[in-house]
Amino acid sequence: GNPFFIEELVRALVAGGVLVRAEGEAWHLARPLAEVALPTSIEGLLIARLDRLDEPRQELVQVASVIGRRFQLPIVEGVYASQLGLDDSLQRLIAIELIQADQLERTLAYVFRHALLRDVAYEGILYARRRILHGRVARRIEELSQERIDDQLAILAWHYLQAEDWEHALGYHMRAGEQAQRRFANRDALALYRVALEIAARLTAVAEPPELIAQVAEIHERSGDLYLLLGEYDDAEGHFREALRLVEAEMAVVSAIWLRMHRKLASIDERRSRYDAAFAWLRTGLARASASLGDETARCYLLGTGIYYRQGIYVQAMEWAHMGLRMAKQFESQADQAHALKLIGNIHRDQGELSQAIESLDYAREIYEELNSVGGLCDVLNDLGLTYLAAGRWQETVSSYERSLEISENIGDVLAVARTSNNLAVVLVGRNQLDRASDLYQLSSAMFERIGSVFGTALTTYNRGEVLLLQGRPAEAMPLFTRSIADFERIKSPSFLPEVLRLTAEATLALGDPAVARDYAARSLAVADELGMAAEAAVARRALGQIALAEGDDAAARDQLAQSQTALEQLDNRYELGKTFYQIARLARACRDDHALADARARAEQIFTELDAARDLDLIRAL
Repeated sequence: GNPFFIEELVRALVAGGVLVRAEGEAWHLARPLAEVALPTSIEGLLIARLDRLDEPRQELVQVASVIGRRFQLPIVEGVYASQLGLDDSLQRLIAIELIQADQLERTLAYVFRHALLRDVAYEGILYARRRILHGRVARRIEELSQERIDDQLAILAWHYLQAEDWEHALGYHMRAGEQAQRRFANRDALALYRVALEIAARLTAVAEPPELIAQVAEIHERSGDLYLLLGEYDDAEGHFREALRLVEAEMAVVSAIWLRMHRKLASIDERRSRYDAAFAWLRTGLARASASLGDETARCYLLGTGIYYRQGIYVQAMEWAHMGLRMAKQFESQADQAHALKLIGNIHRDQGELSQAIESLDYAREIYEELNSVGGLCDVLNDLGLTYLAAGRWQETVSSYERSLEISENIGDVLAVARTSNNLAVVLVGRNQLDRASDLYQLSSAMFERIGSVFGTALTTYNRGEVLLLQGRPAEAMPLFTRSIADFERIKSPSFLPEVLRLTAEATLALGDPAVARDYAARSLAVADELGMAAEAAVARRALGQIALAEGDDAAARDQLAQSQTALEQLDNRYELGKTFYQIARLARACRDDHALADARARAEQIFTELDAARDLDLIRAL
């Protein structure tokens, strides 16, 4: 601002005859400076300068200022009332340095030399005339942009808003918001939707036709979707509830949006680990759903599948997943078919059926890629990463997680970023990159806490405890393990309990209390067996063998480790099998069985070398 102010001040002194020069001479003051009333603001200087223009050029500057700091000639031609001498007037404005040609535009365009020039010209227009000009500009842009109207949605929304043409302003704000949402410009979309709701409030003051109510409900739903993506669940819930209230007030029959709001409100409770409340929303919706709403009904079943899965109720989860898949096929919804296949794959994985899990998940990935559904692709890549990890295919694990994390960061999905950061850290633990893994766990935990996910917080809490345990700090790990166990039990989500109970057993053993450690390991085995989690049951048996070895009960240790080995070989779970071979090698060393020691050590080393499991390699080589 200061250089511009000085420049305009000198220009004003010249125009006022205070600063003069004869041809070939230097500039000088025509009268003492003390006698000159100097302007005190840049705005005052600019107003005086614009006032010196003749009336046609003043009108041209005003029209240009309404269009914006940059203005294209075709728009000016359609709005400027006095066509006579337009080109000459533009050249005159260039000559006196009010505007300049914009060389960056393909269409002939101009730009105000300074943003303040445009602002002062705009503020000098009477309010009523400004509204009229905005309306004329908007209609001219529509006329010129019929083939590429999508490029102008945001600017048309703004001009119609300033014109107070509420009906057009609402339509363009909704379209511009939807466009921003598709581009994952989430905050821009929310800002457009907020203005759209304010515009709708002006229209409802006049009348409340059903079409307007449907539009307002749609804005609330879209806003809720964005807040859900951003992890701001209170705001999401508020918008979904308002959309539901609006459609209930007008509802003669159950509509798709009514059922959809029940599903989306259930999804918020599911993310907050309030599973009973989530099922209450779903059952209310499903009880009134008609056959014509089959595609939305399928999505309700698929959400219910995910909740049953979280709770470890796999039989019911698989039943709902196949029900959702059948309905998705019936209504030819590829996205819902992919979602169903993803859930089916996850259930197979938790039951140790890894080849079936990978087949289902990879099929879902193909569908999401074909649909260009980045949100669905992000989720299924994360699930594939979990499955590859269980199968000991670490290179594919890391590749899947990193691709999923990149997508989730690009689309601003806070929950997905938190989840995948946590899962990637699990792999880094296996590679002995404990410091980076700990940082990722801390980040993930903070994000889960911010969005109010008890499930996510419990998950990262015990993972942080595992890092401490591997760093030889079992006393610090124990409070994290016990807190995580309590949280999983409180929200009735037992699917991760076998793992955290087994880790607690290992920490307790490291603290020198094998009796309590055995109780934790036995609980881990019992829960895994109850849930049908074969891999976790095999790992729990390894922990029981490790505890028996510490107590000197070699026979019990041999029995438990043999059962663990057999199960993990059947499941083709390479990483956990390698860890079981490590414990078998320790048992062989204690029994002074050199042949068994060499065999188990070689088999473990081969697995850990293939997986680049640096920490485990160090342990087996130390034997």
